[in-house]
Amino acid sequence: MSSVIGSAKFAPETLKAAGLADPDRRFRLFVKAVQDYAIFILDAQGRVATWNEGAARMKGYEAKQIIGRHVSVFYPREDVERGLPERLLKTAEGEGSVEHESWRVRKDGSRFWASVSITALRD
Repeated sequence: MSSVIGSAKFAPETLKAAGLADPDRRFRLFVKAVQDYAIFILDAQGRVATWNEGAARMKGYEAKQIIGRHVSVFYPREDVERGLPERLLKTAEGEGSVEHESWRVRKDGSRFWASVSITALRD
């Protein structure tokens, strides 16, 4: 077997009893629980606004250490000097999303190759 796909649907009363009736709350809990992928939201200025466990494991920062810092902290100095983080943010803003593969930097300074997707969220 190469893969398994599953889904489940809970009755509304089950979700309410579990405190999960609010879809926004369910989504926040889901993202928070993901450990193998870094999922976080940036504000309009490119500063980290949310942080999940996967991001903490991958990048080495706890939420309280990174919330409010600019996304450029994850890029090698040479990419920051060339304006790569800002260009990617502007592309996502203008085109709706952008995907990019390159080196990223952890809190301890070590580098890792990352495939990144940035999507602009609009109200």
